Amino acid sequence: MVSPTTGSKPGGSARKGGGKKPLSAYHQFMKDEIPKYKTKNPDAPHKEVFKKVAEMWKGAKSNPATQIG
Repeated sequence: MVSPTTGSKPGGSARKGGGKKPLSAYHQFMKDEIPKYKTKNPDAPHKEVFKKVAEMWKGAKSNPATQIG
């Protein structure tokens, strides 16, 4: 239920500045790469696309885990 005075749900907390939380490196990578993979593999089911792109993340330059060492 939305509060008529605040326009928000009860119990929720508004972020200062009203902005959304920034995407993690993983989520940004997935957001960018899934459409690219789907363009190259239009008939692939979403589950397969997600798995393949998640595997690509393991060696991605934007993955902080690949920066170690």
